[in-house]
Amino acid sequence: MMLQQGIETLPYSLDFPIVMDKVEETLSDINVAIETICNINPNYALWPDFEKVGLQKRVAHYLRSLDKIALTFTLNQLRGTPSFVLFNDSYEIIAEWFGHITYKEIADKITSFN
Repeated sequence: MMLQQGIETLPYSLDFPIVMDKVEETLSDINVAIETICNINPNYALWPDFEKVGLQKRVAHYLRSLDKIALTFTLNQLRGTPSFVLFNDSYEIIAEWFGHITYKEIADKITSFN
């Protein structure tokens, strides 16, 4: 997006790490993506098989309908921009939230996990 606007580097520095999503035309393994999305539901493992199959089919249909797939957003079912994702040292997601919040609110969220 920045390159499209003629900006090759940020004109200012950031004091926190950022991550950009990877966009693909198709998923290399759609079955892994389907399971990843379905398992976001904390009760998915408890569902009867017919409900699991129904959700898997809806997710597969959704994934196949996309022209391009933003991997992180799609696989983690993030709602939009800005989305914040907090990882631990093992790169596991320990928190995520959507929308603008103050720097202090971000710092409070981070320190609450220490």
